[in-house]
Amino acid sequence: GIRNIVLSDPKKRNALSLAMLKSLQSDLLHEAESEDLRVIIISAEGPVFSSGHDLKELTDERSPDYHAEVFQTCSE
Repeated sequence: GIRNIVLSDPKKRNALSLAMLKSLQSDLLHEAESEDLRVIIISAEGPVFSSGHDLKELTDERSPDYHAEVFQTCSE
């Protein structure tokens, strides 16, 4: 089968927030268990696929544990 995943935060140029990364991770891991899945298509709303990570999340106001969680999620 075919699975479509759409990044849908065009106002932020589909920046990869921690919430979006976790959602993508969850979708991909869930779909990986499907025996009939052959293709995953990742697309985006708006003129930009993704501007990359949402750097506004990585401020000094956030705890070191939060930063560690972001980087851990990115590396999984």
